[in-house]
Amino acid sequence: MKKLRKQAKFKSRNRNKFLAGIAMVILLFLGFVSSIILINQRHDDRSQASFTGGALINFKKVGPFPKNTLVSVPVYLDTQNIDLNLLNLKINIVGEVESLGIKINSKLPIKKVDEKIEDKSVFISLTELEPDQGWNTNQDTELLKLNFIYDGDGEIGLSFDQKETIAKSAASDENIITLGENTNIRIGNITPAEVAPVQTEVISKTTDKKNNDINNNLLIGIITSSFLAFFMTTLYISRNQKREKQSQTMRVAA
Repeated sequence: MKKLRKQAKFKSRNRNKFLAGIAMVILLFLGFVSSIILINQRHDDRSQASFTGGALINFKKVGPFPKNTLVSVPVYLDTQNIDLNLLNLKINIVGEVESLGIKINSKLPIKKVDEKIEDKSVFISLTELEPDQGWNTNQDTELLKLNFIYDGDGEIGLSFDQKETIAKSAASDENIITLGENTNIRIGNITPAEVAPVQTEVISKTTDKKNNDINNNLLIGIITSSFLAFFMTTLYISRNQKREKQSQTMRVAA
């Protein structure tokens, strides 16, 4: 009878050891996988962020202008010495304007590839003047002027189109554009109370938030898995040492 009990205890201990070993391996594996995913995610974020601060494009602050006169808004570009081989620029307009047009700075070594002028937007595609020779600037340089006429009293809103404004690097063919802030041009005789709020394009931060949530969850998973693995390993070692001491005591007593 005693022999059967000892065999049952022995089997139970072996089973517990086996299950504890499997649990530790699973937890360590989950922690390892979470670490790899988190490292890759951060590497991707750094790769995307490496182009932040590349070619900077922005509107020059101008105005106010009298109504029914030509309004000219300069657009400045600073490539920060990065060579470009293509620049697509689209400007969206909030408000009814007339005689809409673009004038490119003739001093830059660029040429026009495409141009589309509509009531609510202008699009222009520029490339290098000489084939296979990129062009760059090392400070805010006037790229072009956006011209229009507004015959009322109010504001005209201007913004860079987030999807169609692209600056491609000659070295890597990557999009390195960084867009400046939207601007409102005051025209005519208006007071602050008369200025209607101008709707501007809202950029969703959903993707960034999801990435941050994923990173946070992975970090929590790594910490939790590591803590559980450490706790179970410590408990397993402690119990084994206690059992060995008890076995030694029993053998000495026998």
